[in-house]
Amino acid sequence: MLTSLTAPNVTGAGMPTGDQAGNAASQIHNQLNPDDFIKLYLAQMMHQDPMHPMDNSQILQQMAEVSSLSATKEMEKTMYQVQAGIESALAQAQVEGASGLIGKRVEIAGDKAPLIDKRGMEGAVAAPAGATNITVTIKDKNGDTVTTIDLGSNTKGGVMAFKWDGKVKDKDGKEKTYDPDIYTISASATVKGVSKAVDTAGAFQVNSVAMNPSFDPSDPKSSAVLVTVDGQDAPIGMGDIFKIID
Repeated sequence: MLTSLTAPNVTGAGMPTGDQAGNAASQIHNQLNPDDFIKLYLAQMMHQDPMHPMDNSQILQQMAEVSSLSATKEMEKTMYQVQAGIESALAQAQVEGASGLIGKRVEIAGDKAPLIDKRGMEGAVAAPAGATNITVTIKDKNGDTVTTIDLGSNTKGGVMAFKWDGKVKDKDGKEKTYDPDIYTISASATVKGVSKAVDTAGAFQVNSVAMNPSFDPSDPKSSAVLVTVDGQDAPIGMGDIFKIID
């Protein structure tokens, strides 16, 4: 006597259905490249439930999404490389252009200025409009005041140059010549009856220019070109140059 046969349950826990496989593929396809996705697709085809086959249109759609994502990432990579190349070329062009400054003197914004043998010291003050009693104070490296220079008034405002030959007369009229060195400069002015500090700049000679390896084009304060000058240990950015003298 024959007994009835029951077909085995082929949709158990060890065998994913087409919908289950499709959902799994959807969750991980963003982490796979096209080659990985094809391998996964073939493995799913080999182990799919014959009673619930996978939806080919769904798989093809997922493959198209992976291809699109891969193309987008490749485009982003290419655009980044192009941008980096352009920035490098522009920085190199700026270095070549700035090389013409080597040997020239430039005014650098700040509180330092060199006293140069047989040339003296040169600098500038950014006077505000309506300024009176504009005075430059020069101090040595010990912080002692060496001399002061009276620049008078500037009703319209603007840049005012100053010079010092490195010589100072004492109260007895005896002249003293100071040694070449880096001195500290500052300036003050009276505006509407109130005394205030004003910006200064000192004249330096440019020794060399170079590309800034840490240049960040997204930072407006970052300079593509660095300049080294006499008397300054650290290089400065082009944006710190106040004026080209000669």
